[in-house]
Amino acid sequence: MGGGGGAPPTGPIYFSADWDASEDEQDAIDEYLRGAAEVIGEDNVGIYGGYWPLSRALDHGTARWAWQAEAWSGWNVDPRIHLLQRNSVGYVNVGGVDCDVNEARKPDYGQWSISQEAPMNDEVLGDIREQLCGTGQREPGHYGGWPQLGDRTVVDALAAIGAKLGIDGFEGPCART
Repeated sequence: MGGGGGAPPTGPIYFSADWDASEDEQDAIDEYLRGAAEVIGEDNVGIYGGYWPLSRALDHGTARWAWQAEAWSGWNVDPRIHLLQRNSVGYVNVGGVDCDVNEARKPDYGQWSISQEAPMNDEVLGDIREQLCGTGQREPGHYGGWPQLGDRTVVDALAAIGAKLGIDGFEGPCART
């Protein structure tokens, strides 16, 4: 496994069995997961899918991590899962895109975390600054903002939304200089 792009050197990759897989198909799914384990290590192999293929993979030891979709699960939920995709609650819209709703079922589901051991260098700070302040805004100074936020930074956009909604303590962004 990598560690590139800020990723930790180990952690799960969830491989998809994104169909209503029958018991007859489980051997192929398990072989697929064993092949993945040969490359990334068996402790890093996860499976995404419905209750039955996911539960069988956990029972067979071909996956260590599990992200279950409510679809194809018949309202069964395996108690060993790390994540649950909540198909029954619909979608949330993020930036004009409908996204699935997922629920963490274990404290560690393979998420990246920033710990005190994580390197905080100029590249990481530049990434953070650019995400908050707009494309090309990697250096300290005047921040142009995001075009889709009316050339506001994320913080300025949140302040404007809060002020427009009349939320106590929110003020519109300061005038730019």
